[in-house]
Amino acid sequence: MSRVIWAYGEKEGLQFTLFRPFNWMGPRLDNLNAARIGSSRAITQLILNLVEGSPIKLIDGGKQKRCFTDIRDGIEALYRIIENAGNRCDGEIINIGNPENEASIEELGEMLLASFEKHPLRHYFPPFAGFRVVESSSYYGKGYQDVEHRKPSIRNARRCLDWEPKIDVCRKPSTKRWISSCAPLILRINHHDQSRLTH
Repeated sequence: MSRVIWAYGEKEGLQFTLFRPFNWMGPRLDNLNAARIGSSRAITQLILNLVEGSPIKLIDGGKQKRCFTDIRDGIEALYRIIENAGNRCDGEIINIGNPENEASIEELGEMLLASFEKHPLRHYFPPFAGFRVVESSSYYGKGYQDVEHRKPSIRNARRCLDWEPKIDVCRKPSTKRWISSCAPLILRINHHDQSRLTH
């Protein structure tokens, strides 16, 4: 799709800006049901495993590193693209990510676990079921290839938007915030399901 848009811009004079979100993270980005069928972002999947007491699966050991971006930083950049001051975004491809917020999936799981164990609602949930290493070929099928490191260049974002990501999503306040956004919802869902079974 990006190539089609670019071609229209070149040939037909279409005014456009392409942006690429890199691992945006934050409350309400995913539906928890999506995590149940394995089609959610990594963090939603990890949180669901924690609150449901199922093992956290680390594909090929979870050593793959990603640069995570807080949704608040991402929305700020997106707003500036829409605002397009001085038409500086016209015809540009802009990565919206945080190259300094790098962590492996395993490290992210450990950070979330630490926040989960200290959460005030922790006692309502099952015990931690542990980490389980799974081969990518058995999880995704043969032929699957992953990228070990994926770090965005945000040079265009700085130049066109005067934007710099500010929030460290790999610190305790952020992981605590994500857990706090999901835990009460899971409790309400579980309570609703139990009420249906007893009435």
